[in-house]
Amino acid sequence: MSEAERLAALGRYDILDSAPEPQFDRIVELAARMFDAPRATISFLDGARIWFKARYGVSVTAVPRAWNLYDEAALQGRVLVIRDLANDPRFAGHPYARVARMHFYAVAPLHASDGTCIGAIAVIDHGPRPDLMEDRVAGLQALARLVESELERRLLTTELEKSAARFRDLAQMSSDWMWETDAEHRMTELFFDGPKLSNLVPTSLGMRRWEYRYSRPLQATWADYRAMIEARQEFRGFEYEVMLPAGDHHVFRVSGRPRFDAKGAFLGYRGVGTDITAQRLAEQRLKDSETSFRFLFEKNPNPMYLFEQDRLRIVAVNEAACQLYGYSLAEFEALTLFDLRPEADKELLRQHLATVDWTKRRAARRWRHQRRDGAVMEVVANTEPTRFNGRACHLVQIRDLTQQLRAEARLAEAEATLHQKQKLEALGQLTGGIAHDFNNILAVVVGNIELAADDLPADAPQHRPLAAAVAACERGADLVTRLLTFARRRPLEPREMEVGPLLDEIGELVRTAVSPHVFLSLEKSDALGLCRIDRSGLETAILNLAVNARDAMPDGGQLRLAARVVRVSDEDARARPMLKAGDWIEIAISDTGAGMASDVRSKVFEPFFTTKSEGKGTGLGLPMVHGFVHQSGGFLTLDTAPGRGTTFKLYLPAERSAGEG
Repeated sequence: MSEAERLAALGRYDILDSAPEPQFDRIVELAARMFDAPRATISFLDGARIWFKARYGVSVTAVPRAWNLYDEAALQGRVLVIRDLANDPRFAGHPYARVARMHFYAVAPLHASDGTCIGAIAVIDHGPRPDLMEDRVAGLQALARLVESELERRLLTTELEKSAARFRDLAQMSSDWMWETDAEHRMTELFFDGPKLSNLVPTSLGMRRWEYRYSRPLQATWADYRAMIEARQEFRGFEYEVMLPAGDHHVFRVSGRPRFDAKGAFLGYRGVGTDITAQRLAEQRLKDSETSFRFLFEKNPNPMYLFEQDRLRIVAVNEAACQLYGYSLAEFEALTLFDLRPEADKELLRQHLATVDWTKRRAARRWRHQRRDGAVMEVVANTEPTRFNGRACHLVQIRDLTQQLRAEARLAEAEATLHQKQKLEALGQLTGGIAHDFNNILAVVVGNIELAADDLPADAPQHRPLAAAVAACERGADLVTRLLTFARRRPLEPREMEVGPLLDEIGELVRTAVSPHVFLSLEKSDALGLCRIDRSGLETAILNLAVNARDAMPDGGQLRLAARVVRVSDEDARARPMLKAGDWIEIAISDTGAGMASDVRSKVFEPFFTTKSEGKGTGLGLPMVHGFVHQSGGFLTLDTAPGRGTTFKLYLPAERSAGEG
């Protein structure tokens, strides 16, 4: 075995340079008396010295290691007896041999529990002992075993003390005091950590726990507690409230285990206790805070919900949110954030969550959310971090923008309608005045042309240019009529008539006006009923729209003319200012043409705006349709997009169903 291993074995006992101990002093004195010797030692080999743990008749505490006789004893494995050291050839030159009055030397090796030689017990005499009795040698060997046993006992005691110290430290760290009771459950020991509760000791010793002043359980009754300890059962976490001598109330939590003697007789209980007053107060404050939060949360008229940060699962929701989204409380709390988003927006949410700072309150952000019925709504969400049931969560407050957007749309529509009306009226006043003057001028021109023609012979070549001039004037007169109609200066002549037969006739006019490559379909319900309308104006409006549809399909396509009765509800009427509640005849003209871009769509009802080449359009067709429909008490809508065709819908007030009288 190496020196390092031997020193490690010795170090386990933590005995070097320790204070004298009576048990070792008694053993070394007994060894000296057994041999009737003046000197005896118990020593341990420590590096360069031999250190004496106990000594009898020896004044020094250590000698140099060169004086070591342990190795020889260890090699023999038994007591080494040197009867006359000065004359023993085995130890010629040994330091002890040169020391006067040290002739007899008996040394028994001391071993650690693993067999390592760590020291020795030795007896020394001034003179030689040629006739030493073997029973004394055996006695020294027995004393060596006794020293070894004492070393092990000492080591065990030290380890037990360390273990007990660790236990006390852990107990004190995990509790505020330790306690013991006797078999009658009277308090016999109280060990408090700190002065705050130490004044309980004199008032508590000798008392049973349920006899404390103002002592009442918080989780169970004293009867249950007493039944448990009478049954000698271990208990944990029993809580009760007491009044301290100063008058303040505290909440204690105790745990205990029954104690028994070697014969199984019950001795009492031993356990630990903790003052959990601060914890209970904090829990109550938290409970009060959560109660207030829940009240404000659940009764808040604004939609709100909480979601977990890690799983994005919704863990709480108020009634306002349930009503807004259309879910029951149980259904809502089974959702995640992604379930509230339309499919097209989920990737946007995923990207947002990947970059969000969870620790900060987020600024209000606009999102599209999806209701239970699949309807998509615009909302503004305010999100801030919080904790709920001990978990990192986030509170979301929702503001539904549906009504706001409807109001904004109504305002924009009303402003656009007013702007268009003002523009048309201003332009109408201008064109109306010009049209009348122009009509008068044309009448003079036509009259003079006719007079000139009457003075010419029938075969005069001048008749041809004069006829062309008259035709041009007639076209001018027709344009004047259009201008007057656009300016609403020409009064309509509405009559009550059956819409179905009228549309059949108009359908035939449309069929002759469109290209043979355009397929026309006429669809109308059987109960269109009556409508008070200017027949000529309706024919002109539908023909205008049909011709525009034809021009939008130069390579052919489908043109659909459909009519039905629709009912506008009060809610729809409130949503759009142009609508009025009641029954309307809807006439739809749809084509499969190229459709219109948004910039073209926004201008189609402006006078003189046209996308047709020069000479092929005046830009008055759609404004005239718009003017006619509004002059008839109705309204029209336009649905178009590039590549999706165009649909105009004319809504005219229905009078009554056919056959009603």
